Amino acid sequence: MSRSFEIVIFGASGFTGEYVVENLAKYLAKKKKNLCWAAAGRSEAKVRSSLTSIGTRIGINFDSVPVITATVGDDASLDAMTKQAVLLINCTGPFRYYGEEVVVSCLRNSCHYIDISGEPQFLEKIQLKYHEEAKEKGVYIIPSCGFDSVPCDLGVNFIKDSFKPGVLNSVETYLTTGVTTGNHTTWECAVEGIADTNTLISIRRQLYREHFPEVMKIRSKFPIQQKGLTRFSDAASGLSGWIMPFIGADRSVVRRSQMDNYKYFNEKDMVQMEAYVIHTLFVLLRWIGAGVWLKLLYRFGWGRTLLKQFPSFFTYGMFTMDGPTRHETDTTNFSIHFLGKGWKEGDDRDKPPTSTIAAKVTGPHPGYPTCAICVNQSALMVLEEKTNLPLNGGVFTPGTAFRNTSLIKRLNENGVVFQLIY
Repeated sequence: MSRSFEIVIFGASGFTGEYVVENLAKYLAKKKKNLCWAAAGRSEAKVRSSLTSIGTRIGINFDSVPVITATVGDDASLDAMTKQAVLLINCTGPFRYYGEEVVVSCLRNSCHYIDISGEPQFLEKIQLKYHEEAKEKGVYIIPSCGFDSVPCDLGVNFIKDSFKPGVLNSVETYLTTGVTTGNHTTWECAVEGIADTNTLISIRRQLYREHFPEVMKIRSKFPIQQKGLTRFSDAASGLSGWIMPFIGADRSVVRRSQMDNYKYFNEKDMVQMEAYVIHTLFVLLRWIGAGVWLKLLYRFGWGRTLLKQFPSFFTYGMFTMDGPTRHETDTTNFSIHFLGKGWKEGDDRDKPPTSTIAAKVTGPHPGYPTCAICVNQSALMVLEEKTNLPLNGGVFTPGTAFRNTSLIKRLNENGVVFQLIY
């Protein structure tokens, strides 16, 4: 079937969608690549206005960029969009509400799908329900290709490959960032995700039972232990500060990648992983305070409404209706340190691992510029290196989909840098 566009960006006028459009346009102009793409959203006027604004900011004329009108809830409009695209980048969240219909439309019309979701319930539900259909149709469905969870998922691949010929037992990741505010949609996803934890547990049990039955029997002889709120330092890697568990999709995405490694690539030594955020005690106490409000109110419909209507109040200014300013996203960066333990050749694997390795991934503001870099380069991998992707299609994590591609190299060239520390 002939397609009009290699990439369609759905949700192009949204907060994150604008960054995705800007990054793709700048990359194509820099590389002088002739790639046919279109912007899509609910309102043609709003998308066109966003394109004009972005074009003025970066000095590129978008008047000739086609705009497609499509709305979740209108299958005909979604199908009209996905029939025209080789690959769709979906930026319309929360994905628990707006994601599945788009995935289904892509499957109906044999359009590859990538998104920026960091919502475990959506991610695991899509794999549970649609992996076999996607595989049969030769369609790649690869969610979580933004900051959630390309840097972390591929970072674990990177440190695991760097440890060879040894065997890596565990990795702890430590996120540091100067981000002070986030967009309210991220907070809304967190509120609804916490409120529907039981559904996630049910989906996860079914997914693991049906897709990874052999993996579920495996128990590590040396399990990794999660740390709570505590002071932490690692002089060799330069880490120092207070840490607490990172409540995001990274841990669950990496776990599924490791299960895929066992199932599809015969890698019997699965890496255990725990994720943390490291900051000052004051900042982490703000996170804990927001968590207390969540715990108090998420059980009630009116409570969730309040949490979503007044994000700045309940998160102590960490999430706002307006999101971060352009200045903040331009001047903020992140790093994720990866501290691994395992057995080098000659080590006794009947004893706890003592050999260590450290790496880090750094980049610009995680929520928006880094997200845009990751999702665009992931999309280009599907278009340019499809033969290096696993099977002939299916629902995959980034770590599984792109493990044999040049994605890490491409990310390094575009500002999201992977490097070994020791």
